[in-house]
Amino acid sequence: MILRRTVLVTAFLSLSPAIRAGSPDVEARPVAAPADDGMTDPVARRQMQVHFLIASELYKDGNYQGAIEEWKRVLKIQPNHALAKEKIQRAREKVASSHSRESGNPE
Repeated sequence: MILRRTVLVTAFLSLSPAIRAGSPDVEARPVAAPADDGMTDPVARRQMQVHFLIASELYKDGNYQGAIEEWKRVLKIQPNHALAKEKIQRAREKVASSHSRESGNPE
């Protein structure tokens, strides 16, 4: 889990200077964000993408609270990101379900 996050963050950091410099070799294509999202800043877009990917990996690993925090970072960059909002709701349901099982109460 931590290794995946480290790899994603390292990839982002290695791309950041090229994005800021406007390198034609780096395409700031959306990941889980529509092309018409109104974002014009390629650095912010890339940050949003990295947070979304990290959240997805955390969710897959069962770290629902960590995933929620990362998706909240997506929403700070792009407040209308519908998929991040949906994923947060799903993760919150998983957390609630987990707490319910831990306390011995059925869902």
